[in-house]
Amino acid sequence: MPFSSVRAHCENWLACRKREISEATFQSYQVAVERLFKYLGDDAEKDLTYIPKARIAGFRDFLLTRYRTRSSNQYLKIVRMIFRAARIDGYLWQDPRRRNQVG
Repeated sequence: MPFSSVRAHCENWLACRKREISEATFQSYQVAVERLFKYLGDDAEKDLTYIPKARIAGFRDFLLTRYRTRSSNQYLKIVRMIFRAARIDGYLWQDPRRRNQVG
């Protein structure tokens, strides 16, 4: 299984999407990724496999305490797309939302 940090994968994912979507959609994706990096802090430099289900749930809670529900749900949807792409691309064997790992 290849290695990629959360930050590297997100940045690569964004670069690939930029060619396929409108500027407004790209900006929404970019904001969601920035919110994820803010939440993860230094953990954004760790391998994608480090992110357990509890961290994704924590990200959801982080969003809901700072942003409107609609915005929070949109950011979370984008982050889910990123992790789904990581699984499809072979960086994860399972989506972190489905893992029971703690930590």
